[in-house]
Amino acid sequence: MQGKELILEALKARGWEGKTALSTKEAAALLGISQKTLYLALESGAIRGGRFGRRWVVPVEALASFMELGGRAPGRNEVRKRGWRR
Repeated sequence: MQGKELILEALKARGWEGKTALSTKEAAALLGISQKTLYLALESGAIRGGRFGRRWVVPVEALASFMELGGRAPGRNEVRKRGWRR
């Protein structure tokens, strides 16, 4: 199954079928990662998202793209080594 199909199936299983964007809590639960790891992925650019004030919003399409590219978020040490800031 491709990334988009996996994400759409997971959304359907949770009853979130019509959503086009998710909160960080929802996106992290969907990917099976912690919110902290999701924030690192967002800040590093591994997952595309947008900020509205202090809140991050993650488009469903961005999660599908992330999964199709292998679904690996950078760890804290990788972020520090590359100079990305938190």
